[in-house]
Amino acid sequence: MVTTEGWRPAASRSTLAMRAEMLAALRVFFAARNVQEQQTPILAPTTVTDSNIDSICVGDRFLQTSPEYHMKRLLAAYSTDSFQVSKAFRGSETGTRHLPEFTLVEWYRIGFDWEQLATEVCELINYLAAGYRVLEQPNFITYRQAFLNAIVCDP
Repeated sequence: MVTTEGWRPAASRSTLAMRAEMLAALRVFFAARNVQEQQTPILAPTTVTDSNIDSICVGDRFLQTSPEYHMKRLLAAYSTDSFQVSKAFRGSETGTRHLPEFTLVEWYRIGFDWEQLATEVCELINYLAAGYRVLEQPNFITYRQAFLNAIVCDP
């Protein structure tokens, strides 16, 4: 956690409490759907091959930019609905709302198509934001229709 005044944390006590509540709710959300929580390495001998993401090297290892690689290995080996709340690290990405170290959630669902997954994303956001804001059911359109709507071009 970044500090602004010597030893004092940058996050307020209320922010930390809200974060803890959100993480607990996230786990309840996935447990109710029989999605198993995983823990994968955050320090590994390899990293992503995405040229747009700067990995952080520590000795002969890399801090992981996301749990994707290790989660997909679990998925391939065990075909289990899985999620992970993980630290992720990306170099050259510092700003007022972005730090090189951050927390993310990544999950995989067996047999879900993109519409089911998009619906679940909205359900998760609504569950976590209960009492704050509610997202409407997503309006699904095709790739072709998106192009026609946005730039009147038929791909």
